[in-house]
Amino acid sequence: MTGLLRRSGHALRIVAISVAGAVIYGLIHDQVTIRVCPQYFTVTHPKVTDSTNLTVIALIWGVIATWWMGVILGIPLAVTATLGTWPVYPRIVRAIAWLLIVMGVLALVAGITGYVLARRDAITIPHDLAREIPRAMHDRWLAAWCAHNASYGFGALGAIVLALYVPIARWRLARKQPRVA
Repeated sequence: MTGLLRRSGHALRIVAISVAGAVIYGLIHDQVTIRVCPQYFTVTHPKVTDSTNLTVIALIWGVIATWWMGVILGIPLAVTATLGTWPVYPRIVRAIAWLLIVMGVLALVAGITGYVLARRDAITIPHDLAREIPRAMHDRWLAAWCAHNASYGFGALGAIVLALYVPIARWRLARKQPRVA
């Protein structure tokens, strides 16, 4: 029974670490993108505060828009890292940190790509938003939009990759441990 409790504790910690990592990522990501294009938050998103302070708006959205992604990443990761008799995967924090770093780099690349494509009129802002967002901000809105979509997309893909990788890593760890007769 203590083994099950220990594994349950590991699983809960993995979900908590995933949620915390996602929220920290979201807080940083939204602090950057709100400065790229405030209208991405103030026009495109529902109003969540009476504050007009960009930092406050980004802090609130940084939590609202990411905690659930941490749960989506954390639950399958917790299951694949703890279920069964193989050793619990020991490098979960490092794996999640690398995923978040890769997501950040890819979001930056997507944001820059979106901006460049918008400047060249290869992509345009949706027509209904074009009237609400100043023309001078359309390219920047598309940069923020591309960065956010890249974060969600690569986060989901990364969660799948981690959930598939962890059992393989655990199997390798189990093969290295001496067998008890």
